[in-house]
Amino acid sequence: MKFEDSPLQSALLERLRHSGIAYKLNRDGAVVFDEDAASVVSAAHQVRDAQCPWYFLKWKTAREAVRYRNVLKEADVPNFTEQHEDGTWFLVRRADTIPS
Repeated sequence: MKFEDSPLQSALLERLRHSGIAYKLNRDGAVVFDEDAASVVSAAHQVRDAQCPWYFLKWKTAREAVRYRNVLKEADVPNFTEQHEDGTWFLVRRADTIPS
């Protein structure tokens, strides 16, 4: 699990260290864990929740993720991106997805 946004990734790592949750980092700086997955996911949720009320959107293939990233960029929708073992996830503020 890795936030593409460096400050968010740093916040996740700090939360994990502070909580004493066991994890390792791979070469890309992603959090790798074998045990206590629920605690790692909970720490990531806390980092996400501190940003904004959000929608968490997943794309399984790299092609889908690139297409969606381009749509968000063209629409100038703020977002955060996470890379997971099972695909790319986008964190999008609810306020930016509800038509006014």
